[in-house]
Amino acid sequence: MRVCLDTSSLSFPPSGIRTYVDALIAELGRMPGEIDLSAVTPDSYGLPMTSRVPPRLSRFWWDAWAVGRAANRTGADILHVPQFSLPFRTTMPVVVTIHDLIPITMAAYRRSTAMRAYLEVMRRTVQEAAVIIVPSGHVASAASAMLGIERQRIRIIPMAAHGSLVPTTDRESLPAGLKQLGIDGPYVFNIAGFDVRKNLACLLEAFAQFRQEAENPHKLVIAGAPHTGNHEIFPPVMPIVERLGLSDYVILPGLVSESTKVALYQYAAMYVTPSLEEGFGMTCLEAMSCGVPTIAADRASLPEVVGEGGLLVPPEPKSVAEAMLSIDQGMAFADELRVRGLVQAAKFSWSETAKQTVGAYEVATGSERYCSASQPR
Repeated sequence: MRVCLDTSSLSFPPSGIRTYVDALIAELGRMPGEIDLSAVTPDSYGLPMTSRVPPRLSRFWWDAWAVGRAANRTGADILHVPQFSLPFRTTMPVVVTIHDLIPITMAAYRRSTAMRAYLEVMRRTVQEAAVIIVPSGHVASAASAMLGIERQRIRIIPMAAHGSLVPTTDRESLPAGLKQLGIDGPYVFNIAGFDVRKNLACLLEAFAQFRQEAENPHKLVIAGAPHTGNHEIFPPVMPIVERLGLSDYVILPGLVSESTKVALYQYAAMYVTPSLEEGFGMTCLEAMSCGVPTIAADRASLPEVVGEGGLLVPPEPKSVAEAMLSIDQGMAFADELRVRGLVQAAKFSWSETAKQTVGAYEVATGSERYCSASQPR
């Protein structure tokens, strides 16, 4: 089967979509004789996304029109678009992966006229996809209810953690790289993101409460960085840190390398994310894969990913703080969570994701839904 994959997301900031595309390319490449994979990007089409046009217009040009033309040139049997978009026209069936519907479900993400217009076009064109892949039942329900997509066209295919995310064999000695970040003892870790849905204000409030009763002095490490200067979507955290008197206890290392990210997971006393909305919850899976006690909000897709492998609590400071204390004050309980997390994480694998994705391709190539004559309705 000749598959054309839109890989334009590899130019995005670090994200779940980038992780997904990288993993698919690797796993599909391990299926010799089954998949002949062609990757297309704006650069390969001949008009890179540059400052010659505004970024959003350039993005719309690619998603709505050029990716279809680029795919047609490859002679592929099917086009896979790994994000919430679909071109107006293509000569082949299209599989679309919808990771989440956050810009539709949360108003803060669609304030601008340009974003609302983009979403309106894409929510109509995506109706013409032969198969919709989603990473969780939570997104499947949202796609069916909010987009009106027939449930039989939706396939739930979970993602997985990278193979480098495994427990460390020596938790006693902190690596020099972590010491350089200012880590000198036990710490709570978070790398879920800085946008408003990640609920970092709750995490900071919970950490302040936790520190008052914790048996061991912890620091809080929040890695990553806002993608833009839009304070409505990425509210600054430092004013909250200062208000709570946590300046000496919160470490914000910014964007970190993959090796540093792995180490931050491996040596954390616990991983905590009180996120309000997730399409999948990759960071929880990554933490459990490293054998780290994990606390997550009992919301959205997180219960599907965490399962019995971690603690699911209401995303409010008191409940999160109590969960953190239960790990800090119970060594046996923390060890139990490490084992439970590893068992849960082992249920997810990229090879299985790729196999199920090929199954979606097979369904799509037998479908009569095409986009050759479709227009936004």
